[in-house]
Amino acid sequence: MTEVLKELKEADLGLPVVVSGIFENVDRCLEKVGLKHHTANFSLGIWGNTEKLPSDDILEVITMCGHAMVSANLVKTMVEEIKAGRKTPEEAAKVLASQCVCEVFNPARAAKLLATNILSPNRRQSISIRLSQNAKS
Repeated sequence: MTEVLKELKEADLGLPVVVSGIFENVDRCLEKVGLKHHTANFSLGIWGNTEKLPSDDILEVITMCGHAMVSANLVKTMVEEIKAGRKTPEEAAKVLASQCVCEVFNPARAAKLLATNILSPNRRQSISIRLSQNAKS
């Protein structure tokens, strides 16, 4: 990371750069290159009534958009579309990615998650139960 930061500094492109990582490690790399961070964001974990959050497998998909533009209900709909044979995981991932205006959402990873994690045989039943339970509430 230090080498990349050094190259970016030398190129002087006039563009902001976002670096993610463990704060101390990132700060150490910035110091080696002679840069200082402008803004730092810290994750404080998950607070509040976590029972109201979607399941972990759904969260794994929706949190790929840092602006929370990918709806848990849309993921559930795409799961149903895949299970019904109307969409492939790749097609469903493209629909989900189109919701992320910052374009950080990774459709290839989403397709993999939809195909392996969410739709794996041992999890299909639990997803179906959760989907039907959520529809009732």
